[in-house]
Amino acid sequence: MSRLFLIVLLLLSHTVFSQNRDDKKTSQITYAKEKNRSYVDQMLAKPHFIFHFDSHVADTNAYYKAAYYYASKFNQFRYYDKRRVISIGNGATTIELFSVKELRERYQKNISSFVKQGDEDKIKIRFDFSNGFFKEQLTN
Repeated sequence: MSRLFLIVLLLLSHTVFSQNRDDKKTSQITYAKEKNRSYVDQMLAKPHFIFHFDSHVADTNAYYKAAYYYASKFNQFRYYDKRRVISIGNGATTIELFSVKELRERYQKNISSFVKQGDEDKIKIRFDFSNGFFKEQLTN
């Protein structure tokens, strides 16, 4: 009786071990696929802005990559109930940020806008793009 119990226990532990090993392989494969997705694909999954590129921009993926890393900071520049267009560099390329209200309706995402209603035109900024990063600049 005890011998049968040990055999059953051994078989069950082997099944659980191989299942855990398969789950680990699957999660590693999924992670590798996610890591290799382009920044454009990741941004288009749940868009919260739109780029308007000048025809002279050769590498648009560099802008998406910068936006991917800068995304959490975009919220401080959003207007509550209208989209905001911000110039990048010399102004030939722009980024259009979706409004706080629009993101709430689309994705049930709670964002507090730092820009108060009515103050939209008082704070003017633009982004500089260099070395693959955005940097905000106040303008007059």
